[in-house]
Amino acid sequence: MKYILTIFIISITFQSCLHNNKLDGFVEVQSEIKSKKIKTVTINRGILTLNKTIYLHGNSVLVYKDSFPNWIEDHGAPDFSFDEYIFEPSITDIDPPYILYKFKDEKYFYVVKNNDTLKFELGDF
Repeated sequence: MKYILTIFIISITFQSCLHNNKLDGFVEVQSEIKSKKIKTVTINRGILTLNKTIYLHGNSVLVYKDSFPNWIEDHGAPDFSFDEYIFEPSITDIDPPYILYKFKDEKYFYVVKNNDTLKFELGDF
């Protein structure tokens, strides 16, 4: 009985530690991310999964005035070229690794990569 109780307590403690040390769920206006290194990104139906635990809508667009860094790759470019196409970077155009942070109750999040800090507006779910 002591053995089973010990295993149960260790299991609960371990699960609690895991849950408290990682950020899970969708990034929303209420979310706060102090500083998170993003190492992996997968995209499924417009939803980005960052580090297998953080979810972000792929239509989060870069906020910029005149220009943006030339290292950003256009992953959504059409297969054929036409004069009217204008590249407007979104979070899906930023390849990992990068640092992500977000202030609580703000509709923007920030990506730091290659000594650039980029501001993105949260997309809608």
